[in-house]
Amino acid sequence: MSKSSPLKRAIVAPAVGALMAGLFSLGTAAPASALTSAPVAGSVGAKAHPTGCSYGISHRSGSWASCSSHNGGSYRAITICQEERGTRKKNVSATTWKQSGMSYSYCGAGWVPDSAGIESSASNKS
Repeated sequence: MSKSSPLKRAIVAPAVGALMAGLFSLGTAAPASALTSAPVAGSVGAKAHPTGCSYGISHRSGSWASCSSHNGGSYRAITICQEERGTRKKNVSATTWKQSGMSYSYCGAGWVPDSAGIESSASNKS
């Protein structure tokens, strides 16, 4: 068994800490858009994800989404659609990003909405 030198401990300990932090963060649930990097708070031009958001299924056609404050970011409606006479599913996103108002995504003919959601971004994509 080799003796641990102070230099070896100084290099290995931070590396192990970073690895453990990365492993523990894998179990957290976050929207895909939250995985993108954002500016450091307090920096010039720092933006945040929209807040006060709600979403739901539009009657047999798709979904809607809306946020009360964009905070410099954008949002859009997303829908998981299912075949009307089948078991296949597909994901549909609104084509335009919004900073105000309602966002809609449509399933299309032969498909019905199964669930609704919202995708947000800390940047202005509209």
